[in-house]
Amino acid sequence: MSDEPPAPPAAEPELLEQSLATARAAFQRGDLTQALQLYSAMILRDPGFAEGALWYGRGLVYAARGQWDAALADYNQALSYNPGNGLFYYDRALLWLAQNAPDAALQDFAQALKLAPGHFRGTESFYYHRGLAYLARKQLQPAQADFEQALLQDPSAWRNWLQLARLHRQAGRLEQALDALASARRLRPDAAEIYRQRAEIRARQNDLEAALADLTRALLLAPDEASLYAERGHLHLRAQQLQPAEDDYQRYLAAFPEDFRVRADLGLVYYQQGDYAQALEQYDQVLKLAPDFVSAYYNRALVQTRLQQITAALDDYTAVLQRQPKHLQALNNRGWLYAQQQQFDRALADYNAALRLEPDYVLTLSNRGALYLERGQRALAARDLRRVLQLLPNDPEAQALMGRYYQLEGRCAEARTAWQRACDAGLITACQQTCAP
Repeated sequence: MSDEPPAPPAAEPELLEQSLATARAAFQRGDLTQALQLYSAMILRDPGFAEGALWYGRGLVYAARGQWDAALADYNQALSYNPGNGLFYYDRALLWLAQNAPDAALQDFAQALKLAPGHFRGTESFYYHRGLAYLARKQLQPAQADFEQALLQDPSAWRNWLQLARLHRQAGRLEQALDALASARRLRPDAAEIYRQRAEIRARQNDLEAALADLTRALLLAPDEASLYAERGHLHLRAQQLQPAEDDYQRYLAAFPEDFRVRADLGLVYYQQGDYAQALEQYDQVLKLAPDFVSAYYNRALVQTRLQQITAALDDYTAVLQRQPKHLQALNNRGWLYAQQQQFDRALADYNAALRLEPDYVLTLSNRGALYLERGQRALAARDLRRVLQLLPNDPEAQALMGRYYQLEGRCAEARTAWQRACDAGLITACQQTCAP
């Protein structure tokens, strides 16, 4: 005796037709659970019924639920039963597009058009979605042709103007992008995405006031769109409007607390506000979420330096260099901290490593010159400092250090001249230096 249940009796075609109609109706009204149950039951009874329509229908349900792999498997089954159905290829192309696979999408769009040219050539949706696939591949010319063709099919389809704006923006044609957004806005003045895109263009044009106004308008239209707060926070930070930036980042992070990049930006806001304890707390959280996020180690080291947590700062600069050995700023800053700790050999090693990567990196040349002065290697110090002043003739720190060099050499007139130049450039301490012959 077998333990397997008996096979279900063959279904009457009329019963399956009724069930298929019921499943389609459930899908149309958004009852995906019932639709899935009905399609699965029908597939169990007669998988080849209606030349793959059952598999196709269930694939649509899986796609609507975001179950991409299951949807793809069902579309493939549908095509195995009916390889001549252009609609099956079309919806599989949409699935590829949703999965960021534009090459596969374009192949299926081509097959759909070949099998059912009369059906797809006159539809806005086909050209719009194929345009998206071309745009994802950065094939701007065919993408533009498809969006424009879609508008010929349906002039009210504002989403095509939105994509044309995106296309022109990618190509650097900002004024044309703004024109496309104006066309979209005439059709849909209440669409937040239009103002979001226009804000991005305005920001690229360095019109931060207009960009911020557009994002504020977008938030009025879509107050629950948390990402708009993050984008507006970025613009506030760029404009050095630190309190509004903090407020926007906090609003965004209330919805997405594990977004480590935005949390790192909030840490930068606190750092620039001088609230180093809060900045440190944010970077600690960032590195719990993303242990290899290099810029968080670097910025936390800056905070720790401000808090005089020198050992911790050295550890974080080392963490940066373990992940990015050619990080110039980390090499320079770690060298500077070593110098403050009187660890001159380690400092010099870091400065030399940085200058091997970038021989004219002014900050490190100046720091190494200061280190050589500290060690009594005046000729080497003068060489570095003169190179700095060749690159930046008015650098006040280098001028002040040259003044110290001349003082040690007993050349007081030149020392006073160098200090005066540093003073004139804004270095107040240089104004108070004296040199007796």
